[in-house]
Amino acid sequence: LVRDDTVFRSADQQAWFAIWKRLQEEAAAGSPPRGREVTFAQLFGQPRSFRGRRVRVAGTIRRLQEVAAPTNALGIATYWQAWLEPAGGPAAPIVVYFLDLPPGIPAGMRVEIPAVVDGVFFKRWAYQASDAIRLAPLLMATEPQLSPRITSGRGQTPVVGWALVSIGGLLATTWLALRYAATSQAPKRHHPELLDADFRGVTTTDPREALGRLATIEDGAGDREPHR
Repeated sequence: LVRDDTVFRSADQQAWFAIWKRLQEEAAAGSPPRGREVTFAQLFGQPRSFRGRRVRVAGTIRRLQEVAAPTNALGIATYWQAWLEPAGGPAAPIVVYFLDLPPGIPAGMRVEIPAVVDGVFFKRWAYQASDAIRLAPLLMATEPQLSPRITSGRGQTPVVGWALVSIGGLLATTWLALRYAATSQAPKRHHPELLDADFRGVTTTDPREALGRLATIEDGAGDREPHR
């Protein structure tokens, strides 16, 4: 009854909630089976082969929002819809529905949450993007398995982290150069004219300029998100 390349249909509901019931029972048993590790290309290109099977994918959640569930006998009122950018590409989403979230996980339209998803493949889903109708693999899972680093909104990314380290190193190097020049090259009798000459040619960094560079890098890094 489930058809690929379609939006949610009333004919999908029986299979949809049968999978949710299965996931709830496996979670209650405390030992859900581990899914097969797959790629975006496998899920997108072979939806019939993976339908209803447990799969495992890694990536970064770029959007996370709570959505209402249709009336059902399982007591599910809402679930969480996540847009996952798969590790290793492409820059196209895998859509995942979760029953629950780990404590403290941030939600929003622009997040950056490294995660592993172990769930059940439902279908290749059609959705309305800003420019056209697009297709994405659709998974169902109890909750995401989080990697150590979580950044919400337009927070720090690896690029910005390296920028902070680089700017900090530049400031530290400048300070050491100034100290070295003051202690090793200046005459014992402090004389303003000679000190000015000793510092000539030493490059210093204005902290305001460094922060401006960081803001520019952060803006550029925060604007990246998967194409939908």
